[in-house]
Amino acid sequence: MFRLIVFLVLVTISAAALTRPGPDAVETAIGTMIRDEIEAGSLDDINDPVAALLFQACKADAAACADLARLGISVDYLDHKLFAQVDVAGYGRSASCYAAFTQLFCPSGLRR
Repeated sequence: MFRLIVFLVLVTISAAALTRPGPDAVETAIGTMIRDEIEAGSLDDINDPVAALLFQACKADAAACADLARLGISVDYLDHKLFAQVDVAGYGRSASCYAAFTQLFCPSGLRR
């Protein structure tokens, strides 16, 4: 039984290391998150007047505007071998996310 548990742990660790999203995959996921936030209207309460105007104009074409909005967001990618920590900040909001098993998880979501 002990060998089975050790084997399963080793398989899980190997899977985490092999399926950790790289910086390019994280950039794609962040672009998708921005587009979804624009479409949902959850970025309407931004204090910066230029950014607020940008997001109001973007509701017509959120996909194209997400690329432009991405320019105002800083992303720090920290590789921890088994997973990656991704810190995102911009437009008065921030998030701490984790990239593992081909996914980007942001447990706390965007916060002010």
